[in-house]
Amino acid sequence: PLRGKVCCGCCGHAMPRTAKKNATFYCRYTQVNESAPCHGLTVTEAELEGMLYEVLSKQAQVILNVADLSNAGRLDVQLAEQAEYDKQIENYLDQKRVLYEQFILKQITMEDYKIQKAAVDSELDRLQEIHSNLKVRTSQMEMDEKTKSARTELAREVVGAGGLTAGLADTLIDRVYVYPNNQVEIVWKMKDFCMEAA
Repeated sequence: PLRGKVCCGCCGHAMPRTAKKNATFYCRYTQVNESAPCHGLTVTEAELEGMLYEVLSKQAQVILNVADLSNAGRLDVQLAEQAEYDKQIENYLDQKRVLYEQFILKQITMEDYKIQKAAVDSELDRLQEIHSNLKVRTSQMEMDEKTKSARTELAREVVGAGGLTAGLADTLIDRVYVYPNNQVEIVWKMKDFCMEAA
């Protein structure tokens, strides 16, 4: 799963993998330079995969345990509010049509028509601006909701995998930097998957 993703944290070079029973990633670049901090740096594939899967599964548990229902509730409120403004806008458009009909049928004067139409137009502009802003916020919330559900689905996949798979590594991990003393730095592909715990 980690082929091509493991690098030496000291010199930055890719760490090749030995193709033997107990596969190991090693820093070939500094094998000849005994003074380099990463001289002789190795990590077994099993150890590295186990460590990474542990980090991923802890993060997945955090994501699955965060029951953030507030956003879903807020989204419903926003959609209801948007529908209410739709109705109000439709109502003012109807008033505008009625005013025009009254003017054409000579039930009101040109002056009255202009004054009443200006008042209706002013309110209509205000409502349409509020509606437009609501629409933008609602779209953003819907996108956030989709992102969150995709992240939750991925967290379930991590928990169900039982170990690091090539699919999970390709989806979530960009690079793994290995340092002496078993220290590891992970560069994530999906930053928001591993920011919830912070």
